[in-house]
Amino acid sequence: MTSKPLGNRSVQVKTCRLFIAVALPEAVRQLLTALQRELRHHDLPVRWVAPDNVHLTITFLGDTAPQKVEAIAAAMHTAANGHRPMRLEVAGCGVFPRLNHPRVLWVGLKGDIISLTDLKKALDGALAESDAGFEKKDRRVFRPHLTVGRFRHKVAPQKTVAAFEVIGQKGPLPFEVDRFHLFKSTLKPQGAVYTRLKTENLTP
Repeated sequence: MTSKPLGNRSVQVKTCRLFIAVALPEAVRQLLTALQRELRHHDLPVRWVAPDNVHLTITFLGDTAPQKVEAIAAAMHTAANGHRPMRLEVAGCGVFPRLNHPRVLWVGLKGDIISLTDLKKALDGALAESDAGFEKKDRRVFRPHLTVGRFRHKVAPQKTVAAFEVIGQKGPLPFEVDRFHLFKSTLKPQGAVYTRLKTENLTP
């Protein structure tokens, strides 16, 4: 929720925390569950992301007025035009931003990454030109990944590398991407709850 000035008063404007992402198939969620189960034995200072809450994020929109949802859906439809389903696979791992000061533990993706990147570019462009009024995204390299945990504090690089070895023994696990979704994130005491608002299919 944001505040909008009105004369000498401030009016609360309701917003939704939105992002566009690919939902993962059950086989991938099961793999992430098995990985986290094994990694817990390594005593990493990590707050694990529930496998059901892991998504392949394409674009994060942030706090957005609810009335923009239909314009976002139209942009999703425009971006999907001509983009075929793609095949990805879970493989590899890493941390952000760097090994000696990790904040995010992620599992990597391989496969049709170029197609996925092209879809993201088309989506960001369509959003910038839509009635939703989003600014053009920056030019940072798109690094698709699955966030499986967030570090609570620094940890010895050797322990993190040991976790990499565990992850490296799993997979690769291929899966198909034939649609993507607009999600709303709602923060609750027990954690974030994600709700699908819109779905767009890729061209078969």
